[in-house]
Amino acid sequence: MSPHQVLFGAVIGLEGQSEFNPAAPYAGCRICGAVYQSDLDRLVYQLKQLPNNYIQYMSAFEKADARRTRWRQIHTRRKHHVREVAAFAGSGMAFTPEAQHALAPYGIIDFTEQPTPALTDEHDHALRQADRKPAQ
Repeated sequence: MSPHQVLFGAVIGLEGQSEFNPAAPYAGCRICGAVYQSDLDRLVYQLKQLPNNYIQYMSAFEKADARRTRWRQIHTRRKHHVREVAAFAGSGMAFTPEAQHALAPYGIIDFTEQPTPALTDEHDHALRQADRKPAQ
């Protein structure tokens, strides 16, 4: 069991909605739906677009990755009790309904829960009630 129930990834379709760049690396909590993306993460995305920039890109990527890892550790320790993390890890859910509600505006939607009838109603309600864009 991982002590940090946090996701990493990138989403599409939210350009211009907020400072959040859906194409840049980010970290998010699968328990509460908190999202973290630093200016360095957005710089990593910009550097990746430039040709012949591998060394600068990798240097920035490693620093940004370390920041996201640090955020993940601090967030898990400060915001979630050990029992909450253990209960979530044992639940088999990819996200809690609360996290799904908070992450949906960022385009982060879990489709793995849909076939499970016991989870469908609560997760479906969370998705339907979520804002259509991230809060500013």
